[in-house]
Amino acid sequence: MGIKSWQKEYVGVSIQMSADDSELAAVEHSIQKWKGLRLKNLEKHNLTAVSADSAIRNKYFESFAINSDNCALCVRHTCRCSKCSLGKMLKGNCWRESDSPFETWINTGDPEPMIKALKKTEKRLMKKAGYV
Repeated sequence: MGIKSWQKEYVGVSIQMSADDSELAAVEHSIQKWKGLRLKNLEKHNLTAVSADSAIRNKYFESFAINSDNCALCVRHTCRCSKCSLGKMLKGNCWRESDSPFETWINTGDPEPMIKALKKTEKRLMKKAGYV
């Protein structure tokens, strides 16, 4: 267990594929990745979060960065938050403001605010598409 097994379980399919598929697929991909940052899921893969460095790592200090390069929404919108469904729901962006979900994770290690924001975004998209 380690970074590769964590990536397989929580990042899974190609980030680009999720970004190219649909806005909803990109949100679902992001939810899965952020669920992987829960402590119990990191521990299952013998990893720790080094949220101040925006990364997870193993005991050998090999790391995986948590950033816009592996966010299907950021890839989909080339980091243009005004086009992103999460950015629209937050009325800004998910990382820049001190109380943003990403900054909260960096400061506290808690992925739940991001998961909550992504799930709210998912619900809005599903409602708009007539799924709910």
